[in-house]
Amino acid sequence: MKFSVVLLLAAALILTCGCGKPYSMLDDREQLKTTFGRYISLLGESQFEQAYGLLYFGHIPQGGNLQMFTQAQKVMDELCSDIEYQASVPVAHGNLAVMDLDTIFHYKNGTKLKNAGQVFFVKSGDEWKIAIGEYGVRMGLVKVYPEFGEKFRLIRDISYLWKDGAWVKIEPLEDKPAQQPAATLEIQAQ
Repeated sequence: MKFSVVLLLAAALILTCGCGKPYSMLDDREQLKTTFGRYISLLGESQFEQAYGLLYFGHIPQGGNLQMFTQAQKVMDELCSDIEYQASVPVAHGNLAVMDLDTIFHYKNGTKLKNAGQVFFVKSGDEWKIAIGEYGVRMGLVKVYPEFGEKFRLIRDISYLWKDGAWVKIEPLEDKPAQQPAATLEIQAQ
C-alpha cells in the first residue's frame, strides 16, 4: 500500500530531519513532526514492530498488543490502495501535545473515506510517543492526563464519504433519534 503525507508535513520533515540536528536538539514541534513522520514512514514500509515502538499505551490498563496492531495494519494493506494524512501543526504544552489529523482512506474498490480527528502525544523520557485511537480511547487518556482537556481544544472524530465529487458527513448512529432503524446511516453534505 502507498502512503501519502501532505506536502507541508513532508517538507517540514525533510527540513528538520535533513538539517543533521539530532532529535534531542530539535524543539518540541520539530520532534513531534519527526516522530509522526517516522511513524507513517514505518507503516508504509510495513515495519510494524518499529512503528508500534513509537506508540504510547500508559493509559490502557492491559497495555498494547503488537500482534493485534500488526494484524490491523495488514488488513488495511489489503483493503486500501493508499492512506493520505493531512496533519496540522502540533501544539505542545509541557509533556503533552495534540495534532489535528485528517486521514483519507482510498479503498481498492474505489471508495474514499475521511476521518477528521486528533492525535495525542505524551513525552516519555526524552521522546514523544503517539497515543492513537478513536475519540473514546483518547478520552481515556484525558482521564489519566486531565491537562489534555484543560490545555487543548479537543474534538470528536467526524467521518466523511466521498460522494459525487464532495465530502459527505456520515452521521453517527448513537446521535440519531431512538425511532430510527439502527442500520440506517443518514448523510449530509459538508
